[in-house]
Amino acid sequence: EVCGNDTGSVDAEAHMELHKTSAGLGFSLERGKSSSNGDRPFIVKRIFTGGAAELSGLIDVGDEVLSINGCSLEGLMLHDAWKILKTTNEGPNQLLIRKKSKLTEVNKEIPKSCKAAL
Repeated sequence: EVCGNDTGSVDAEAHMELHKTSAGLGFSLERGKSSSNGDRPFIVKRIFTGGAAELSGLIDVGDEVLSINGCSLEGLMLHDAWKILKTTNEGPNQLLIRKKSKLTEVNKEIPKSCKAAL
């Protein structure tokens, strides 16, 4: 059996390149270590109009940002992740993203063998 179907997907990590301009990478983050919801992974909170993220079409609100230019964001507080985001150079920047899962929307359609793995 395959986990997921046409209307859902399994979380997948993706390497992508965003070309930063003077307007930045074009997205903001939320969560992180010691956030109001506890220690949570960083997710894309907002995508800015005309920014690199929107122009690329690669990143969506809710996607988890795992690393930027090889710097892991795991275990960081929001202000530390923000510093990494702000100190990226103009031009190409490498991101590791975990695309948001749509499995919760189709939970009833997931084979039992897949649910055990979730």
